[in-house]
Parts: sequence; C-alpha cells; structure tokens
Amino acid sequence: MSSIIHSFHVPAPNLPGLARMAANTLVRALMWPSRVLQARRDFALLAAMTPHELRDIGLTRSDIANATALALDDDPTLFLARVARDASARPGRKSPLD
Repeated sequence: MSSIIHSFHVPAPNLPGLARMAANTLVRALMWPSRVLQARRDFALLAAMTPHELRDIGLTRSDIANATALALDDDPTLFLARVARDASARPGRKSPLD
C-alpha cells in the first residue's frame, strides 16, 4: 500500500521584519504621552486666541469647541487645519489672507 504524502512549505516568519515592527510599536507606545501633551499644548494656544486671530487663520470659536470632542490621541491641530482648508474652499468665503 502506498501512501502519498503531501508536503508543503510553510515560510518561516520574517524575524527581522517582525522585530522592526515590534520595535516601532514599542516606540510609538512610549512616545504617545509626549505626542498627546504636545497636541494639547498646541490646542491650548489656539483656544486662547481672540475671535479676530482665529478668523485670520480661517477658524471660528465653534471650530475650536468642535475639536474638543476628538479622542485624546487625535491631534486637534490636524483636525483644525482640515476645517480651515475646507472653509476657505467654500464659495463666498474670503481667504484669511484677503
């Protein structure tokens, strides 16, 4: 009786790639608190601006209030930059530089 043995090759995991990925994940986890603190410092500076200063950069006080709803690890400055860019693209809205 003959049996057919099917052999198949299972590739070994790419250990250098996995180690690099693990190291990157560890670095991101360790740097998370400093990224959050810096984003919140930037947000505090924006929140302290007057309505005129906010208008100069294309934002409103409501935009700042909306940014407070973001998750802790979301960068509010990225959100606000997108809001300002989208607002300046609306018809009839003057650019802050006008």
